Amino acid sequence: MMNAESRAHNTRVVAISGATGFLGSALCRHLASHGYHVRGLVRNPASAPRGLEKLEWYCCSLPDRIDRAALEGVHTLIHCAYETKFVCASRSREVNVEGSNMLFESCRAAGVTRIAFISSMSAHDAAISAYGQTKLEVEAMLDPEWDIAIRPGLIIGEGGVFWRMAEMIRTMPFIPLFFGGRQSIQTIALPDVCKAIRLVLEKELTGIIKLATPKAVPIRGFYHSIADHQNK
Repeated sequence: MMNAESRAHNTRVVAISGATGFLGSALCRHLASHGYHVRGLVRNPASAPRGLEKLEWYCCSLPDRIDRAALEGVHTLIHCAYETKFVCASRSREVNVEGSNMLFESCRAAGVTRIAFISSMSAHDAAISAYGQTKLEVEAMLDPEWDIAIRPGLIIGEGGVFWRMAEMIRTMPFIPLFFGGRQSIQTIALPDVCKAIRLVLEKELTGIIKLATPKAVPIRGFYHSIADHQNK
C-alpha cells in the first residue's frame, strides 16, 4: 500500500533500469524529449549512450548492488533490465528473478509510487521457455492496484532480438524452423513502443497491457520478409 507522500511525487520523475540497452536507451531519449526527468540505472554509470550524458546516471547491478539514491523522489520505475545471455540457468534466475525482487523492494522502501515492468508476450501460464516463465514470475511480484506489466511483441529496430535475428538470416546459409515455422509472431516498431509506454504512464494504467500490431504472422513468413529485404 502506497502512502500519501509517495503519491505526491512528481509524476515526471522516472528511473529506467537497463537504460543503456536497446529499449532502455530509446525510452530514455523519448521520455526526456517529452519533459520527463530521467534517471538511468546501469551497471556502469560512466557508460551513458551518446546524447544522453546530461541525464542522471546511477549504479544498478542486479542482484548485487542498487544505488538507493537513484530511487529517492522517483514516481515510476520502468524496469527494462533483463539478462538473456547466461549459459547457467541458476545465475540467470539469480539476476532476473531475485534481482528484480530486490529492486522492487528497494522501490517500495524508497516510496516509489509505481513500477512498470517490461515483460513479454511469451509470459503466460502455458509458457514453455525459461524466458517466458521467469517474466511471468516477475509479473507476480507487482501490485496490480498500482503497477503495470507491459508485454510488447517483437520490437522492430536496430538492436535487440530482432537485430540479432536479421543478422542470423543475413549470415547463415540456412535457418532452422522449429515446428515448421508455423508459430505466430506479433511485432511493434521501437518508436511505437516508446510512445505507448509514455501514454501508459500519463494515463496511469495498471494491470497488464499488450503492445503489438493486431495481426500476427507465421515465423516462416516473417523470416522470408527479412531475407527478401536483404536480397537473400
